[in-house]
Amino acid sequence: MKKQYAILAVVALCSYITFATPVDNSTSVNVVGYYSLTFQRGEKVMTSMPFLGIGNRRLKSGDVFGDQLPVGSTVHAFDPVTKAYASDERSSMGWSGNIVYRQNLGFWVMIPDNAPKQTYAFTYCGQVLTSGTVTNMIYPNLNMVSYPFPCNVAWTNTTLATQAAIGDQLYNWNGSNYVIFTKTASGWGGATNLSVPIGTGFMYRSSRSEPISCAEHCPYKFP
Repeated sequence: MKKQYAILAVVALCSYITFATPVDNSTSVNVVGYYSLTFQRGEKVMTSMPFLGIGNRRLKSGDVFGDQLPVGSTVHAFDPVTKAYASDERSSMGWSGNIVYRQNLGFWVMIPDNAPKQTYAFTYCGQVLTSGTVTNMIYPNLNMVSYPFPCNVAWTNTTLATQAAIGDQLYNWNGSNYVIFTKTASGWGGATNLSVPIGTGFMYRSSRSEPISCAEHCPYKFP
């Protein structure tokens, strides 16, 4: 069936994302979204990919980044089970394929100090999950996660924040250091008014001795 595509700026949903919506007569509509950011030479950014692969295809670094970042760029994703990083690097032949991306995965992107340009414009794109939930498995000690939907969210509105045990900690990267917030009996303290921007990754330290699951619910609705 032939589809017509309309580019929609959905300001009420998120001021940083634009959606391309296939319009047809079927009962299921795929929504494609994208958002852009800029990386600096030598910069270390904790980010995330809040989209699905088109048709739910598994995504690896070559699919996510393509040739938008310079040779020598690396990506590092922390495994909370093994407590070790999986890493990919872009060479002149393309990206290695050790990391499989999912919506709730936080990861580091590092641009080499000797990159040819000072700045690199970059765009994440993919299929938007328009309903349902995404479950974060949170393991004892450190986890590297993200909010799995393509919109800004108040930290205290996330399931992860509301299910937190006393002593849990949020590590929010500010570009050069971690800002650490600790859950206490009186709440999240300085993180009470924290906004988590679209595509932000963060570290989360669980004080529990066993893994828990946190189901984040889709915060928006499509017709």
